[in-house]
Amino acid sequence: MIDFAYRSFVWTNEAKRKAAVHCVIIGFSKGTLKKKKIFDGDEVILTQNINPYLVDAPTVFIESRKNPLVNVAKINYGSMPIDNGFLILSNDEKTVCR
Repeated sequence: MIDFAYRSFVWTNEAKRKAAVHCVIIGFSKGTLKKKKIFDGDEVILTQNINPYLVDAPTVFIESRKNPLVNVAKINYGSMPIDNGFLILSNDEKTVCR
């Protein structure tokens, strides 16, 4: 059970080329607290439940599935480059694009 959660906050450092890092802090326990807390900046939200998305809502698990919910065309190629080579860059083109 999630007892408390600090929603995403930006973490910074002193590095020259700073990385964009977002952090969350989640407190777990085997038992359950009557009042749970979600910390969102300066706001504290008291709640009965904190779901995996760190919101005050019921915990719902989405099961994996092998077939689509509706009748749609099957994806045959995915991201295979079948464009006669127009999307493939030479080393010189890669350097220019940077």
